[in-house]
Amino acid sequence: MLIGTDESSGEITFYMKGADVAMSTIVQYNDWLEEECGNMAREGLRTLVVAKKSLTEEQYQDFESRYNQAKLSIHDRNLKVAAVVESLEREMELLCLTGVEDQLQADVRPTLEMLRNAGIKIWMLTGDKLETATCIAKSSHLVSRTQDIHIFRPVCLKYYEHEFVELACQCPAVVCCRCSPTQKAHIVKLLQHHTGKRTCAIGDGGNDVSMIQAADCGIGIEGKAVFSSVFYFASVPLYQGFLMVGYATIYTMFPVFSLVLDQDVKPEMALLYPELYKDLTKGRSLSFKTFLIWVLISIYQGGILMYGALLLFESEFVHVVAISFTALILTELLMVALTIRTWHWLMVVAEFLSLGCYVASLAFLNEYFDVAFITTVTFLWKVSAITVVSCLPLYILKYLKRKFSPPSYSKLTS
Repeated sequence: MLIGTDESSGEITFYMKGADVAMSTIVQYNDWLEEECGNMAREGLRTLVVAKKSLTEEQYQDFESRYNQAKLSIHDRNLKVAAVVESLEREMELLCLTGVEDQLQADVRPTLEMLRNAGIKIWMLTGDKLETATCIAKSSHLVSRTQDIHIFRPVCLKYYEHEFVELACQCPAVVCCRCSPTQKAHIVKLLQHHTGKRTCAIGDGGNDVSMIQAADCGIGIEGKAVFSSVFYFASVPLYQGFLMVGYATIYTMFPVFSLVLDQDVKPEMALLYPELYKDLTKGRSLSFKTFLIWVLISIYQGGILMYGALLLFESEFVHVVAISFTALILTELLMVALTIRTWHWLMVVAEFLSLGCYVASLAFLNEYFDVAFITTVTFLWKVSAITVVSCLPLYILKYLKRKFSPPSYSKLTS
């Protein structure tokens, strides 16, 4: 819902976005709109209808009063709010109809096929129109083009819940379309209740949170952190292709694996002073406090890396990826070094090996970086500045903590 004002006419313009809302309210365009939305949906496009309605000051004040009163209701709040909003969704002026292609990510089809071969039932819960959901289900090979598709209307869950779930569980695949976030979670709970089996929910957006939380195993894929929030939570990744693969593998994995060599005290010292084990029984190493601290560190560093590249170097947006990703790799390596308590020579090798792999690969990342730019002094000092701001405060805090509140084992090693 968007509301704009026109000072010259004293009118308030009320915008509503959404194909299902607009089609039910724009009477004069209903037939054409229904046909065009259907055509786009059958091509696998995600449809969006934009319409507007101009309100006078008095009409808006009346709406706002009823809307606020509905939100304060104790009983049937959602129904009352929906009724107030629906009262305005009439005689609206059609602005445009859009269709956006939502391409499948790589390896979606073979992944679904492997899951099916493993005997895992896959349900697709989506907010898309029936035609769009059907097209995507076929293009992703969730449903074979030779399989029959049976369509059940929403009356099914309301009056024949048990029968519907029992029948749906016998199908090789199920697609539930026009689902709200609450309905997605409700379907997951239905499966748990009626089948007694474990469920896994996978989602990539904010509207999947309820479903992910309701499942026995919830998976949120490809989180964008900070970059997405800058661009109104658009599902556009900042780092694509090999950058994502490289970050999770050769650029950072060697130092992380080398942490298994880390130790606070030597084994013979631990046997000599068994009292040291008492610290482990307190569970401080894996507490909610420790987890929260690392989350806050991630938010801080993510903000510095992203906003530092955007705000300080806004005039060179094409270089934001190169600057922020290089600073990210350096920050990751420095944070591993910050975590280490007892250095081993293999840890040093791992750090330099990962850094060397990244530097060597820069010559082959023409698709993502401007090679001419990353060889300049400007690139080096900008990356260094962001990395220092990202890591130096944490090093200072660690030094102060060890100085004023040292761990018990430090007394034995000093």
